[in-house]
Amino acid sequence: MKGLPPALRKKKRYIAFRVLSKEKVSAKEIVQEVWQIVLSTYGEWYGNLGLRLELFDEESGEGILRCTREKLDATIAALTLLSEAGGKAIAVKTLGVSGTIKGCKRFLSGSGTNREQQKHIEQERAGAETNENDGQVEETG
Repeated sequence: MKGLPPALRKKKRYIAFRVLSKEKVSAKEIVQEVWQIVLSTYGEWYGNLGLRLELFDEESGEGILRCTREKLDATIAALTLLSEAGGKAIAVKTLGVSGTIKGCKRFLSGSGTNREQQKHIEQERAGAETNENDGQVEETG
């Protein structure tokens, strides 16, 4: 049997996140707490979020969570509402969102270029552009 054509498939989004905690938290604890928050906040109607934990590193506390494009905001809100997992106090920080796992891995610290490095690169480029214009700002319009 043939699969659905690309136009009919559910679009996915990948959310890079970091769990801030004094103790290590397992992937299973994260998934259970995310589902608990989703069910208690949105009810069973939001059960079709398409949630799946694609990647989670217990050492760094970083991971990638997949959801459907239509429920992206609800999923990010559920991640933000997490305050404990497995009886351990935690906080979750969303690092970035992408349409592919490869693109989402750029936000993780072990990938070579994370968000802070990317910001630094952009600042250097902006500084180089002002140096090329001798500090003059061009007005448009």
